[in-house]
Amino acid sequence: MLFAYLDASDWLMYVCLGGIVFCWCIEIVAAFRNNAPRLGIFSLVFSPIAGLMIGCVHARQWKIVQIMIVFIGSIIGLFAALLYRMYSAAENLS
Repeated sequence: MLFAYLDASDWLMYVCLGGIVFCWCIEIVAAFRNNAPRLGIFSLVFSPIAGLMIGCVHARQWKIVQIMIVFIGSIIGLFAALLYRMYSAAENLS
């Protein structure tokens, strides 16, 4: 029943949001594992965007380069899904 109510852009949006949260959690754990608890707390208190910036700066040092690539890809996919939803909503108005 749920499949009838969700469009493909909704699925893409939810998958990208899940990927963002997953990668953000891994970045926070990597910060605590590599003796940078202040950066982990900073990332936790602020948004995943702060975690993205901190993770990209320290990706090679913390060995999370692939996670940061997935993180950036998820953000780009979410942006694309939201743009599509805005376009289709504007198209339905006219």
